[in-house]
Amino acid sequence: MMLRYGTTLKRMLEFGNLKNTTQLASVLGITPQALSNYKRNGKMPVKLVFKFADLYDVSMDRLVAEEIEFKSSENDNEANAAMAQELLAGNGTIKEYNLSEEERIYVDKLLYILRGNNETFKNVIMLGLDLEYRKEEV
Repeated sequence: MMLRYGTTLKRMLEFGNLKNTTQLASVLGITPQALSNYKRNGKMPVKLVFKFADLYDVSMDRLVAEEIEFKSSENDNEANAAMAQELLAGNGTIKEYNLSEEERIYVDKLLYILRGNNETFKNVIMLGLDLEYRKEEV
């Protein structure tokens, strides 16, 4: 999976307190030429972003997230109810969780993103969830 380069690179330089892309390439364990190739192609491997996030203790969303504004409205509540009905429609069962209001809001936000058109952001979230889930299994 690849990420868009521009914003992510700028944020890496900022959060890493790095002066240039040569320093960033060194931190990531790649050559400046490889980083230059990613820049030219406008994409870079997600594994490099995860490596940076781990090294500098920066959350992935701060490195790759686009500005998304979530608004709560009557229409959102209706859409969320429709989503719940869709989940039940498959086999008629759904796991019951005692979610707080805040947790429900974040579940709604995740569903909104996962069902949206931003494939990059969707893939980053799914990869992050998969990695976290694997940690829990170990």
